[in-house]
Amino acid sequence: MMYRILFAFLALGFAAGGVGTLLGVRFYTDILDRVGVGKRLGALISWLEIAAAAALIAGLFYPLAGIAAATGLAALMLGALLFHLRAKDYKGLPTPLILGILSAAAALIALPSV
Repeated sequence: MMYRILFAFLALGFAAGGVGTLLGVRFYTDILDRVGVGKRLGALISWLEIAAAAALIAGLFYPLAGIAAATGLAALMLGALLFHLRAKDYKGLPTPLILGILSAAAALIALPSV
């Protein structure tokens, strides 16, 4: 049951981030600019976040879909951490670190349900 709560909250957060970036919300685009992510890669990341959010919602009914999405998001957040480190943007590290840990935890917690 706990994994469903994590799936739902992660889906909301990543969907908001993905849609916000695609819509050009300054909060999100400033982060991408700060770490050196171009517009094309930023758009790809946004679509991946939106697709993962949809899969997390599907994971509420089909846990394997959510596990796959959460695992992918954990990997995506590892990439985000590396971009922040490369850009020496240390103040931006906590967000992908926390989201990555939560994503990995959600996948691991959901494993027994499949």
